[in-house]
Amino acid sequence: MDTPEDARPFRFGPVPLTQAVGKVLGHNVAGADGRRLLRKGRPLTAEDVAALQALGHASVYVAEPGPSDVGEDDAARRLAEAALGAGLRLVGPHTGRANLVATVLGLFRVDPARLARVNEHDGLTIATLRRHVPVKPGQVVATMKVIPFALPAVTLAEGERLAREGGPLLRVDALPSLRVMLVLSGSPPARERVERDFGPPLRSRIEALGPARVHRRRSRRQPVPGVLRLRDA
Repeated sequence: MDTPEDARPFRFGPVPLTQAVGKVLGHNVAGADGRRLLRKGRPLTAEDVAALQALGHASVYVAEPGPSDVGEDDAARRLAEAALGAGLRLVGPHTGRANLVATVLGLFRVDPARLARVNEHDGLTIATLRRHVPVKPGQVVATMKVIPFALPAVTLAEGERLAREGGPLLRVDALPSLRVMLVLSGSPPARERVERDFGPPLRSRIEALGPARVHRRRSRRQPVPGVLRLRDA
């Protein structure tokens, strides 16, 4: 019994070149020189088919999404938009892949349990940095990848629901401007060495975390009574 066209599932396999125009190329195709001639994922044109015929091909592997399936780029974009929170922007999609990039200096946040639930769905993958790590503007923090050439609409809708549930799945919390106090203790020669050898690197590391006001204070090292008592015992 034939399946109605509006209920036809996703198909992947070889078809004669006479039936290939308009279908999605399933594999990369190399030319006579060994270099890639056609990239997988492109809809085949009449010119592409002619090039394949010239290479001696009689058939080609293609993907045929069903009427209710969502193409890989649209699916990757929709999933990324559902997961997108504050401090992030979308880059892509391209060949079923979309990246989320930090727009601020801050800490990356992700709910690992909810992320795992999204990744349980066949064809959907979100890869991220570890949560709570510091990130810089322009840094890629997550990648959405749609593995097949298309996804069933119901699968994508469930992934979107989970990515939005309780707020966006991914975000970057911007680091606020802080006041930092650097306290130096010791004899005058030691303080000079600490200021020379450790002061600049410490200041650089602090300032790399965002706007900060760094203040230095010097203090004299005082004996600790408890330590003296132990030493004299």
